[in-house]
Amino acid sequence: VKTWLSERYFMIMPSQGYQIDEILSRARQLVLRKGINALILDPWNRLEKNTPQGMNESNYIVLCLTKMIEFAQKSGVHVFLVAHPTKMQKEKDGINFQVPNLYSISGSAHFFNIPHNGFTVFRNYTSQKTEVHIQKVKWEHLGKTGLIEYCYNEENARFDDVLHSDYSNWMETKINEPKKQMSFDHEVNNLFGNDEPPF
Repeated sequence: VKTWLSERYFMIMPSQGYQIDEILSRARQLVLRKGINALILDPWNRLEKNTPQGMNESNYIVLCLTKMIEFAQKSGVHVFLVAHPTKMQKEKDGINFQVPNLYSISGSAHFFNIPHNGFTVFRNYTSQKTEVHIQKVKWEHLGKTGLIEYCYNEENARFDDVLHSDYSNWMETKINEPKKQMSFDHEVNNLFGNDEPPF
């Protein structure tokens, strides 16, 4: 399992701080070297701390989100940005919490306006379900807004559909799959030589 994971999941840990340009540069190298097709930036507040001097927070958010979208489009990579909301608000009953939305993220309404898609993962303590609220889908042929509910399965530590539990060993099938070879390996080697990128 460790071998399978190490060949498919990679951590980007910049030693000089979490700068958006540095992270996306290393992600581009992973696209070429490893063929990644997804990038998860978690959490946003690591990047938020690096707002350039003289630039306000709102403009910095626009800059970062725009760079992420451009990287996704040019590289064919789906970028997920994990951002936590400001202090959660309670319902009128004073007990239950309201479901946060993309406007609930501290800093700017751009978190709703700029990304192509956006959703909130919310733990409902009343129903004991985990809710995924899909709040924005830019292109309707790729999905629609709505709600999906999951239940946490303590036996296998998975989130199951409320109507179906999955106990299959999907990792066993994945581990036995042959690793796909990238057809452009020789081009990558010519580009980077024998130097390994510093991941």
